[in-house]
Amino acid sequence: MPKKVRDSKMTNSPTLQRNKSHLVFVSLEITPNLVPVLDKRLEAKQVFLVYTQSMVSVLERLKDFYHQHNLKTIDILIDNAFCIDSINTGFDQINKLLNHDLSTLLVNISCGTKLMGISATQYFQGSAARLYFVLPNDDLIWVQPREKGFLSLQDSLKLEEFLFAHGVERFEPFMPKAHEAVAIHTTLKLIKQFVISDHSFAKFTQLVHNMSQPKKEKLSLQPFSPIFEKLKPHGLRLNADNSFFESSHLLVNLLQGSWFESYIADLIKELKLELESIQNVAVSVKIHYKGNISDEIDVMFLANNHLFIIECKTGTSHNYNLHLQRMDSLAKKLGGELTAKALIITSPITKNGGLMQKAEQLNVKFLSLESTPNLKQSLKKWILENSS
Repeated sequence: MPKKVRDSKMTNSPTLQRNKSHLVFVSLEITPNLVPVLDKRLEAKQVFLVYTQSMVSVLERLKDFYHQHNLKTIDILIDNAFCIDSINTGFDQINKLLNHDLSTLLVNISCGTKLMGISATQYFQGSAARLYFVLPNDDLIWVQPREKGFLSLQDSLKLEEFLFAHGVERFEPFMPKAHEAVAIHTTLKLIKQFVISDHSFAKFTQLVHNMSQPKKEKLSLQPFSPIFEKLKPHGLRLNADNSFFESSHLLVNLLQGSWFESYIADLIKELKLELESIQNVAVSVKIHYKGNISDEIDVMFLANNHLFIIECKTGTSHNYNLHLQRMDSLAKKLGGELTAKALIITSPITKNGGLMQKAEQLNVKFLSLESTPNLKQSLKKWILENSS
């Protein structure tokens, strides 16, 4: 993918440097209100937040975000987001607070109701205020004054900041200790060699499942015995019947399936070397909301300030319809329609049962390690389609 070309005329514009205040419309679509204020070229010092009473919870999250970045916030409450006169009363307040000097104002018309954008365009038409719109790929275009080209916004948003702005109170990615990282690396290397290379996913999954319970007869570990032998120095212990015994909790979890999310996260990190837009890859993430509500996400990352979430499943005994619905529900909580979501499984995707049709309806990328000829390239294509 060609690198974005920044418009030098716009980047170096002296008018741009004078604008210290941003006006944003508080709505459920949050991301376009986050990124512009972080771009140092836009010189944000304070933010006017135009909102209605129904958006108070979103307002508070936005204010927390702005305050973390040392930005002053000013609340502008209006009665009705679908009434031009009501919206204009908010603009009148801002105009008065700025002593009628609109040369210091940047107006973001990317969010809010359509009437908010129309009202802003009409109200500020011909004034010294500058109006902009943020495209889905994070390119900023100037609506007033009209200028050719775009301003490519900097990828300065952190994953934790993105999640907090979307209602997450606590973000807990898995952060392995040094010896755990070595164990994960060794396990993945062995699984690539003895499982992935031979497409023996079902056989390996069944064996590990059988090893989870004591057996009357000794289990045969063939053809995967080298995996278990080479993991013994990392803490793996087996009973006489080859079932797991007092083994490292991490190793057992890896063998039982969490290896797959680490494998997918590694593919994303490899793609990060090819795609500069990829930011903040996290694996085995626990996120907590208000009211003691929590979710777990196998792999998540940002690309061009857009959220990507991935669910990884090994074995064949899963209700994939349920997982497709879960990904759709998670995406709605964390960024809405712009959040890209994928379900990746090790087993082949059967053509019956309407799974692919369901995935398409919910806009969930459905991939299989068994069926996809080049999973890494398929992931790269998916990222590019949803971040550019």
